Amino acid sequence: MKLLTKDLNPLLFILDSCEDALNKGNLNLAEVWLAEYFEKLPQNALDQNYIKSIFHALKERNLEYLKAAVESEIERMRTLKVKALHDLVAR
Repeated sequence: MKLLTKDLNPLLFILDSCEDALNKGNLNLAEVWLAEYFEKLPQNALDQNYIKSIFHALKERNLEYLKAAVESEIERMRTLKVKALHDLVAR
């Protein structure tokens, strides 16, 4: 099952909100956003390496590492969105 842009937009919004919280130094709010993100993330969109990085940063409560991991996940989701748009246009 392919991801559609309508599936990815809410996930990107959540990740962007998480990144904003991290930029303001609010680790607790970022943790809440990430919990919601993982709750809504479809199984076919999981990437274990990115997930492991995020969970490790949360466990260590390392703001900079978590910020980098979230930024990487945002880029991954944007790439998936571009692929979904390309597939839509190519049809």
